[in-house]
Amino acid sequence: MYVPKQFQISESRALDIASKNEFATLVDINGQPGQASHLPLLLLPADAGKIKFFGHFAKANPQSANVAKAGRVLAIFTGPHGYVSPLWYDKAQANVGTWDYQAVHILGKLQAISNDEALHLMRQFSENYEDQWTLDAMPEKSRRQLLAAIVPFVLQVETITGVSKLSQNRTKTEQAHIAEKLSLNGHLELAALISHNISNSINEPSYLTGELPND
Repeated sequence: MYVPKQFQISESRALDIASKNEFATLVDINGQPGQASHLPLLLLPADAGKIKFFGHFAKANPQSANVAKAGRVLAIFTGPHGYVSPLWYDKAQANVGTWDYQAVHILGKLQAISNDEALHLMRQFSENYEDQWTLDAMPEKSRRQLLAAIVPFVLQVETITGVSKLSQNRTKTEQAHIAEKLSLNGHLELAALISHNISNSINEPSYLTGELPND
């Protein structure tokens, strides 16, 4: 993934984005070219410095065969994004429209796990979203049928690349105006991220005032 210097982020920030936007696209690297699935991935607590995600394929999904082969995959996580008009800059006629966004690419290897571990992690996953329904409420027969229909796995992370393009290449005045306009256009989360950048002074290097946005 191409990441301009001023939009680079640390691995920890990239993992934070991935954990908050866990519905990922999982693409085969050395399996069948172009094969991909859309599925949630749960970031697991660090284990001896190793970073892992939990997920599962439907057994009917051809991509599930790569779990037994310890296939390598690219997991793509996309955060909030939105169009930025040149009219929101101080010098509109000297600029063009662009897109602010966050994205994370994670390369790793699939690892098969036991049914017991899968149930434990599925229980943990559901508890992140449910306050009444529990996996334990399912009859034992239903749980066995569930496990028979999926291929659970752990994604062992090899590399993490993240980009957070939040108009850091503009002046703070322009950034505030962009955040305001995005908020009015319904991109509340993206606007909040830009405002957070401004208020916490975590903008990267120098601003490219008056220059074309570096995409």
